[in-house]
Amino acid sequence: MRTLKMYATISINLIKCNKNLTKSALKFHNRGNPLRAYQSIDDTVIFFMKKIIGISGARVKATGFEVLDKNETYLFVSNHQSNFDIPLLYTYSPIKMAFVAKQEMPKIPIMGKLMELRGHIFMNRDNPKDAVKSIQKGIEVLKSGASLAVFPEGSRSKGKAMGSFKPGALRLAIKSGVKVVPIVINGSFNLIEANGGRVKPANVEIRCLNPLDPKNYKDAVKLTEELEIIIKNELQQSQSIKE
Repeated sequence: MRTLKMYATISINLIKCNKNLTKSALKFHNRGNPLRAYQSIDDTVIFFMKKIIGISGARVKATGFEVLDKNETYLFVSNHQSNFDIPLLYTYSPIKMAFVAKQEMPKIPIMGKLMELRGHIFMNRDNPKDAVKSIQKGIEVLKSGASLAVFPEGSRSKGKAMGSFKPGALRLAIKSGVKVVPIVINGSFNLIEANGGRVKPANVEIRCLNPLDPKNYKDAVKLTEELEIIIKNELQQSQSIKE
């Protein structure tokens, strides 16, 4: 029942809000004000994101976000357990962000266009030239004052284990100079991935750690290695406490 209700809520809200959201965002984009365009989408999308999380029955504990400066632009870097990670991070972070997503996302009816208007970056990791173009777009988004989020594993782990981080997306931090915020998400896979695609209630922890300054790292590889160690250690510590 939760599963059907969640997908119905997503579909109904997208169809219901699409026209007004698109019109409002395009208006601000045409005026050369992308930040206001992003905000016009956030104001509505955050409302039904909360609905989705509520329907899932997720019991969320979010900590550490008080270290963030609401006037600063960040690159959020997180482990990736579930399809719920995007709505969870987007909802519980006081600073809203766009995400670096797979190249297939723009093909999704309605949602794909809204994601483009919101400043999401679509990356083809199998095509180096396309990946470079995507990174350049991401740098432009960050320099405009809008925050981004990336999942360096490249795909969901769908469980407790964390995959290796890939350094490509971390070039965004090195080239833009924005601070990097490590995020640890624990337990989100229990909402859907652990249940064969069915949505079930679960405890989820989202932990925001102290930002890192990319100026302290000589390249994206070193920064990626440091982030992987930090996030993996915090994730294992969180899991050991629950066990």
